[in-house]
Amino acid sequence: MKTIFLAERNKNVREFISRELLTLGYRIRGFKNARDLLEGIKTSGRADVIVLGEDLPDMAIVDTVHNIRKNRPTQPVVLHTLDAYENGFLPDPNLLFAKKQSDLGELIAALRQC
Repeated sequence: MKTIFLAERNKNVREFISRELLTLGYRIRGFKNARDLLEGIKTSGRADVIVLGEDLPDMAIVDTVHNIRKNRPTQPVVLHTLDAYENGFLPDPNLLFAKKQSDLGELIAALRQC
């Protein structure tokens, strides 16, 4: 069973994604902002995958990924965004993109690649 750290500012979206992924057998730890996520990475053990919403209130997504990469350069990260958000990122085989939609199909497909 994979452990996912999910950073999403919208509580309702965070709870929806968590609930759906729990039914698929994932363990979920939710975070409302980048600061809490980065602290959780330091103190809560290892996540198999980190899922980032694009609009965290306290840090740009590019900066959040950069901070994750400082200590975990090969950590799988999925950017869950409304648009393709690949601009601004260097090629990274452990960085995947999943478009936010009314269903979680793209996110689930990205998680299966990790």
